[in-house]
Amino acid sequence: MHKVLAANLDRAFMVVAAKDPQANPELVDRLLLLGEASRIKPTLVINKVDLPGAGEIAQPLKNLYQSIGYLVLLVSAETGAGLGQLEEELSSGFQR
Repeated sequence: MHKVLAANLDRAFMVVAAKDPQANPELVDRLLLLGEASRIKPTLVINKVDLPGAGEIAQPLKNLYQSIGYLVLLVSAETGAGLGQLEEELSSGFQR
């Protein structure tokens, strides 16, 4: 039995935590590649950047994935940092 999880996607936003729990780079790689293979434009969203020490984890991840062509957003759901840019990306491509 084959179950369809989603159909006709053209964008995907993968949200991971910078800390507590820390993002698993292997899982991030797999999901980004799955998006590419499915011709879905993936965006990586790294949350919890407000936590102490999170910048030391999030910034290298951002640099790595941006250097190979992915859009990476650093956000904090707690403080609201970066959410404006996330909202812009979420609404881009939609006609209002």
